[in-house]
Amino acid sequence: MHFKKPASWTKANIHYWATVPGALATTWPGKLMASEGGDWYYYVITNQTSANIVFNNNGSPQSVDLTRAKEGWYKEGVWYDQNPDDTVPPTVSLTAPADGATGLTGNVTVSADASDNIGVTKVEFYVDNKLITNDTTAPYEIQWNSAFVANGSHQLTAKAYDVMNSTVSAAFTVSTVNANVPPVANAGGDIFAVSDLPFQFNGAQSYDPNGTIVSYTWTDGAGHTLSGATPIFTYTTTNGSPFTWTLTVRDDAGATHNDTVSVTVANILPRGDFREETIYFVITTRFYDGDPANNAFGWDDEHAGNYPDDPSWRGDFKGLIEKLDYIKALGFSAVWITPVIQNMSGYDYHGYHGYDFNIVDPRYESAGYDLQRLINECHARDMKLVVDIVLNHSGNWGAVGLFTPTNDYTLTPNEQYVDRFTQIQNSPLYHKGWCGDWEGYTVQSTSIAGDCQDFNTENPVTRQYLIDAYNKMIDMGVDSFRVDTVKHISRFIFNKYFVPAFKLRGGPNFFIFGEVCSRYRQIWNNNLPPVSPPFYTWKENHNYDGMTDNEAAYACWYDNIDPGSQQSSDNHLLYGNNYHTPNYAQASGLQVIDFCMHWNFQDAGTAWGVHGWDYTYNDATWNVTYVDSHDYAPDSPDSTKRFVGSQATWAENLSLMFTFRGIPCIFYGSEIEFKKGCPIDVGPNMPLENTGRAYFGPHIEGSVNVTDFAVWNNATGEMANTLNYPLAKHIQCLNWIRHHVPALQKGQYSTENVSGGLAFKKRFTVGGVDSFCIVAISGGATFNNLPGGTYKDIVTGDVKSIAEGGSITINCSGQGNLKVYVLNGTYKLSDVGLTSPYLQ
Repeated sequence: MHFKKPASWTKANIHYWATVPGALATTWPGKLMASEGGDWYYYVITNQTSANIVFNNNGSPQSVDLTRAKEGWYKEGVWYDQNPDDTVPPTVSLTAPADGATGLTGNVTVSADASDNIGVTKVEFYVDNKLITNDTTAPYEIQWNSAFVANGSHQLTAKAYDVMNSTVSAAFTVSTVNANVPPVANAGGDIFAVSDLPFQFNGAQSYDPNGTIVSYTWTDGAGHTLSGATPIFTYTTTNGSPFTWTLTVRDDAGATHNDTVSVTVANILPRGDFREETIYFVITTRFYDGDPANNAFGWDDEHAGNYPDDPSWRGDFKGLIEKLDYIKALGFSAVWITPVIQNMSGYDYHGYHGYDFNIVDPRYESAGYDLQRLINECHARDMKLVVDIVLNHSGNWGAVGLFTPTNDYTLTPNEQYVDRFTQIQNSPLYHKGWCGDWEGYTVQSTSIAGDCQDFNTENPVTRQYLIDAYNKMIDMGVDSFRVDTVKHISRFIFNKYFVPAFKLRGGPNFFIFGEVCSRYRQIWNNNLPPVSPPFYTWKENHNYDGMTDNEAAYACWYDNIDPGSQQSSDNHLLYGNNYHTPNYAQASGLQVIDFCMHWNFQDAGTAWGVHGWDYTYNDATWNVTYVDSHDYAPDSPDSTKRFVGSQATWAENLSLMFTFRGIPCIFYGSEIEFKKGCPIDVGPNMPLENTGRAYFGPHIEGSVNVTDFAVWNNATGEMANTLNYPLAKHIQCLNWIRHHVPALQKGQYSTENVSGGLAFKKRFTVGGVDSFCIVAISGGATFNNLPGGTYKDIVTGDVKSIAEGGSITINCSGQGNLKVYVLNGTYKLSDVGLTSPYLQ
């Protein structure tokens, strides 16, 4: 970009945003432009094809908002395709070596004379039309290593530039004679792969200085040999991993050179019952910064006030990998990360404004730290990885490979924005129109926001695009999908297409759970099942054969608006004291976040009250439960702020969440009441540091040695203080307890013959496992007609023995305190030295 600075200005700055394809942005007032003479200034926006631009005098005054999709010269309010002030080209001629020179060897001085009526900006030097380098000051000369071309005849030229024009000199022909220079092998960066899944080597950056590479040979010392610059290989075992491969390149003179690359291979972990896990949820970009070089500001960061110290794109895969041991020290066995697909919008650090669904956003990655490595590093710690996926929308730049709008740079930025989503909504691959009722049918057939353009998931092309993109992650070993904005897609479409496709690819135990956002205290969101969490856990209860997918989606909504017509289940309940085999004949295979419990989690007593509606789910023991998240806190006292209850209330909520039905999940930082009471998400209208999505890094600086889930030693730095925070210690105890009692993980429950407040019994009996326990939280309870035997409290080690049909009274005082008496139990917290100020 070239700009003619007005005489009254002292500086020439360029501020740009919304570049294509990189969505790059500067912070106001932008970058200082470089002088090129005659009050002209220039700046190069690299690797981009278009941008929105404002020229300014270090802030004020400034030009109007501009757009440009090619090189341009801007003068007095007008764009030109060439410099309007410069019409005379420079002159240039080579002066050395002499035209016709022979026998050149080694380093050769190449020089040129150049002149211009305004000024020469640079002179480039070429050998056989290939740029070698340039010189920007007279005398114009370079050193050319003639050994880096083949022996024989070559043409030398020089090209001089002024602000606008360029001129190429007459060619000189010279001849070189040099000894052969060996090739240079480059085997690429270290590779992380999965057994039984192909991976590709990359030796394409190898080169030969003065000849041609004629062969690429890859060997691993174990009898495997591959050829070519980018061969593909598959390991069927991890035995011996990491493997070292050697690339040997040979040139046309017979010279060779070697380079090595390490290949680390992991197995996909068996996908068992996900109820055995507990989940730690992070916004990857806000968790830990392992590589500052990939930090990036969005073009709305300046408006938000994040510049210059807190880029919204800050945390990354490298940082997350470095802190997996911290997460395991807390006792969590699964990590849920926000979407990883490439995004494009003004404020896309969260990952929910998808642009290219087939690639990982490079702002997460560093050399040697990609998604595959993150998966492998989780599995090496016996941890699972949950990836957030978006099926109902893209951002307003469309979806690469499906439909992307043409951006009209003659329009203002706001007009471009409107024009893009207008094109999108006119495509049959997207739904048309805007949602006017978040609890009406249009919530599934229209767009909910400018950066949430609604996919037409009734269109088979759109569906297959999404299925194919996310199946790649399943193949890499991702263990679970959390599905965003579920209620914006018909249950019929999930049941017929998405869930079966992902289960087919990942196996029957591939865990899929979704967010059915229902900010409502009762189980049926505004008394409408089709926008309520339990609804999506069921298969269809009507026959839609013979209908188009559009017709069936519409019918699915209106056939189910009566709560009284919905299916029910007792899969969550014990029969007396006995576990029974659940009936999953009508289970959809899609589990849900327990939004009703979440909305009622102002305290444990209120949240406990929702269990009377558990019959509405196919099996409530699969519900993912949390207190607050990246979107909302409980309804009271303020759902827009991170949980504001007392620490004791937090502890009591957690005691219930980790022992009652469902899969516990906490949002990063809750272990230290991070950003307590701060607004969770206000978009680009407040610095992230002042919100519930602030950067967590300073609290986990340091390291820790982990020997098992929630069992650790030798913590250093601020991480040690974080792990020893009262609530963090409570979470570690709860995780350890839950990991050692199958009934707490997967059991059915009952309150029959139980007197007390937060009290219940649980049992899980499958195969050779029979786990039975009784639980009391924050108060005493009496349990009658129990199975006979010896019960041991996993918290204190207290033992009680009773005959068949006997009773046990538990004394449990103090908010958040917990007693878990396990039939035939053998464990207690003190076995591993774990303590919590709330467990007595």
